[in-house]
Amino acid sequence: MMEEIKTPEYDLVKKRLEELKARDDAEIIIRKHASSQIERRGLDEERIRSLLKEPERLKRADKQDEGKFKAHFQISRKYSMVIVLRLNNPNIYIITAYKTSKKWQKQAKKARK
Repeated sequence: MMEEIKTPEYDLVKKRLEELKARDDAEIIIRKHASSQIERRGLDEERIRSLLKEPERLKRADKQDEGKFKAHFQISRKYSMVIVLRLNNPNIYIITAYKTSKKWQKQAKKARK
């Protein structure tokens, strides 16, 4: 299982996802580019939306730009979903998403040591 990597970015993204789960007026907006990339990669938009409403699956978050984050969600023992998103109150915009295997993550962890 992928371990949580708690950083200030992780805490911020997790807090916003918990707020999203609790609010009815917040929207998850999938950008046109993201929609085409998701379709091209054979992913399901509804699955991505449901992951954002499961903050307990968030394992890591990295800041990319002001308000833009790369969020890593565990979807199985072998795979995680990376969702690049922008946090705008109260909405969350999906920039892109892709599925990745744990194999490269283990290699990256070894390289950091």
